[in-house]
Amino acid sequence: MRRHSPRDLIPAIAARAADEKDIAMQWDKSWPAGFPPWIYAAMARDCVLYSNDHRGKPVDDRAVTRMRNLFSISHDEKEDHPDFSYLSVLGGYVYEQIPYQVPIKEELARAYLLWVDTPGTEGWPGSVDWTELLGGSIEDALAVSFMIAVGVMKNGGHFDPQWLASDAYQALGEMVPAAAVARAVMDKLTATIAEARADGRSAPELPPAYQRYAYNPLIKTPLMDIGDGLRYAPQPQFLLRAMAPQNLYYRGMRLWADKNFGAIMGARVAAYTGRQLQHTGEHTVFQEFRWNKKGVGGIDSSDWFLITPQATILIECKSAQMKLGARAGTLIGLQEANETISKAYRQLANNAAEIRTGNTAYAAIPSGRPLIGLVVTAEPFYHANDRAVRMTIKDPGLPVLTVSLRDIEMLAVLSPSQVGTALLAIVQDDVLNTWMLSKSLAEVLPDFDKTENQLIDETFDRVFLPMTGRGKAE
Repeated sequence: MRRHSPRDLIPAIAARAADEKDIAMQWDKSWPAGFPPWIYAAMARDCVLYSNDHRGKPVDDRAVTRMRNLFSISHDEKEDHPDFSYLSVLGGYVYEQIPYQVPIKEELARAYLLWVDTPGTEGWPGSVDWTELLGGSIEDALAVSFMIAVGVMKNGGHFDPQWLASDAYQALGEMVPAAAVARAVMDKLTATIAEARADGRSAPELPPAYQRYAYNPLIKTPLMDIGDGLRYAPQPQFLLRAMAPQNLYYRGMRLWADKNFGAIMGARVAAYTGRQLQHTGEHTVFQEFRWNKKGVGGIDSSDWFLITPQATILIECKSAQMKLGARAGTLIGLQEANETISKAYRQLANNAAEIRTGNTAYAAIPSGRPLIGLVVTAEPFYHANDRAVRMTIKDPGLPVLTVSLRDIEMLAVLSPSQVGTALLAIVQDDVLNTWMLSKSLAEVLPDFDKTENQLIDETFDRVFLPMTGRGKAE
C-alpha cells in the first residue's frame, strides 16, 4: 500500500469496490470469487495508515491485483494457547468476513426499529442529542447514509456534495432530509486522510500476528475527503453499516459513556427482542417482572419468557459488544468475551432455580417442561456456543445458547411448536449446540429460511426502498 499515494489509491479502490457487480447493494449475499469486499476495506485502511502523498506508483489493474494477492497469502503465527487454538485462527476470519454476508436490508431495518420504532423504549435523557454524534436525528442519519450509498454505487465510488444543493435534490421533497441536515450527516461520516489516520492509530493495539484484523477507521467515517471536492467510499458497505446497531453503540459509548448510554442500549435490545417475538401474534410471551425476596428486596426476573408446547424459554438480553481483541481472536479478547456472557448465564441459572422451586412470583411460567436459556446479544458473538468457550463458564443447570438479534428475528417468524421442537433438538445435540443458531436452525428445519420476517420487510419497504429509485428490492 505504501507504494501509492492515498490521493490516487483511495479513488481507485472506491471505483473498483463500486463496480463489483453492485456488490454492496445486492440482497443475496454474493460477490465475485477471488476479490471479496473485505480486501477493499483492508486496502483502504492500510493506505490511510501507512502511505503518504510522496508516493507515486501508478494505480493500475496490475497493481491492485498484486495487492489483492499479497493480502490473500499474508499469514502470521498465532499465539499457542491449547484451549482456544483453533478459535484464534478462525476468530479473525469470522469477524472480518461474515458481516458482509448479512443482508444490508436487515441491518438497516433493524437499526430503524431498534432506535426509532420500538415501543417501550422511552426515557432517553434529554441532555443527549443525536445531532451531536450523527449530524441529525437517527431517522435523518439512516436516510442520508443509505441515500449516499446508492449514489456512490451509481457514480463509480464517489459522491458529489454539490448535489445536495441542486434542484434535483430539492425535487425529492419529503422523501429525503433537508439539504442542510443531509450535509451535516455527510460531514459526520467523512474524514480526511489525516483524521482517519489519527483515529486508526488511537485504537487499541493488537499483537503483531493479528494486525490483519486491526481497527479500520472507515467503519466510523466511511467517506474519505482527499481535497478534490468529492467524497469517496473505498468500501461502500461501510456506508450502509455506519448506522448498524453495533456501530452506533461503539460511537455512542465513546461520546456518552457518562450518560448511561450502555444501559439505554440494553433496554432497547430487550424491548426489540420482545417486539420481534410478539409481532406475529402467535407466541405466548411474558415480560420481565420484579419480585421481592426476603432479606434482599426487589429482584428482576429474566427479560422475557417464551412459552412453547415443548419447552419454556428464558431470555436474557445484553447490549455488550465484542472488543477488538475478541474479534481478532486473541486469547485475552476471547476471555473478555466469556466474562461478558457469564453474567447472563448466572441470571438464567437463578431464574431457572426460582421456577423449579415453585416461587409464586413465577406462577405464570410453566415449570413442567424443559427449560432452555437464550442469551441475546446486540452483536453476534460467533464463538459463544463453542465447547471450548462453554468449558470456561460455570454450568448454569440448564442448556443455554447465545444468539444475536438476527437469530431472534428468525425465531420470531416460526410457530411456537417449531421454536420449541427446534431449540430442544439443538440443545440436546452435542454438535448443533456449538454452532451459531442460524446454522443449527437450518439443520433441524431445512425450510426455515424461506419464511420472511414481515416486520423487517415492511420497515425496509416503508423507510428505505423509496430512496433507491428501484421501486422494489430484488
